[in-house]
Amino acid sequence: MDATNSQNLKPLSFYGLRNFTDPHLHKTSKWYIDFCAMDPASGRMKRKKYYVKMHHSIRMRNKIASEMLAFLTSLLYSGWSPWAANDYSAAMTAFADCMDMYLRHVSQFSKKNTRDSYSSRVKVLREFITTQDKPIIMAYQFDTAFCCSFLDYIFIEKQDSARTRNNYRDWLFTFAEFLRQRDIIKHNPVTPIGHLKEDVKHRKDLTSSMLSRLSSYLKKRDKYFYLACMMEYYSFIRPNELSYLKIDDIRVKAQTIHLSADYSKNGIENDVALNENVTKLMLELGVLTKPNHYFLFSTDCMPGEVHVDPDMFNKKWKEIRKSLGWSDHFQFYSLKDSGIRDLANAEGVTVARDQARHADIATTNMYVQQHKVHECAKHFKGAMD
Repeated sequence: MDATNSQNLKPLSFYGLRNFTDPHLHKTSKWYIDFCAMDPASGRMKRKKYYVKMHHSIRMRNKIASEMLAFLTSLLYSGWSPWAANDYSAAMTAFADCMDMYLRHVSQFSKKNTRDSYSSRVKVLREFITTQDKPIIMAYQFDTAFCCSFLDYIFIEKQDSARTRNNYRDWLFTFAEFLRQRDIIKHNPVTPIGHLKEDVKHRKDLTSSMLSRLSSYLKKRDKYFYLACMMEYYSFIRPNELSYLKIDDIRVKAQTIHLSADYSKNGIENDVALNENVTKLMLELGVLTKPNHYFLFSTDCMPGEVHVDPDMFNKKWKEIRKSLGWSDHFQFYSLKDSGIRDLANAEGVTVARDQARHADIATTNMYVQQHKVHECAKHFKGAMD
């Protein structure tokens, strides 16, 4: 929001005792609000003008103008002067514009996962604002109380975990820093908000008998999801990475799976071993005969051109878990935990570490240059076959 250069108007004596005039909205070719206020340096009244951005709808423009009028009137009656104190031009930026500005910034990030994650959080923030009786409109309303309400919405209304709420808190802090560094807000309102205590790890490994039972169940009912489970157990590929795998990423001759840096959690391009049990199932299902640009797991876990949300794996898993009578301690990601455990016990921790692409940065830095595909991982006989 731009403010015009001030101009000298009539002296204070013309206005009497009050050292400002009430703000007034003008709806011309460009909407703006103006008022006069005392300039202590010159001892004269000067005119100040604030524009209302025109790219918003008429309805939204009226809301923004109304908020600006109320805010400026409150400031002036509290003794504020644009010439003697902070100019609130940036603070009167529409909050929707702040989010749009942030999304343009995020769109320049190199990692698609990060772009998608941050864009998703902005989407949830927008949804939260629409649920409010008095939704915030301007940047100056983005305060600690609002941030607390948003995090309560994540934790209480949406019933997400303490960990998810804490992740949103950390993201909200970075968003606030983005605004602070651009002088839209003066202080980061998230700073006083702490983290919630997170529960001890809820997820449990699957036993050998459970893995065997799962295999028998899926072989009869859903072989495509069985392939997804096999990939998770033998290849340790995260669900999000799994959702982006394409037929072209499967190298049968080399018995490897290529993982693009664009979709990996640590942003590192890698190959992991393609277990022979997984290869046999792929050949049986004929998935490798599909076009190279197809996603390995598209609609209903079958190869296709459409990318599906990785939550598809969790939804299918919950249905199967219910049928098998297992508790929610056993999750789709438990297959990865179980595979790492079994491979480490059978072939050693080093083999399992490399196949899992260990997420700890300090540990990864020690071996990332030496990362290799281990032959024994291709022939390892696990409990799920």
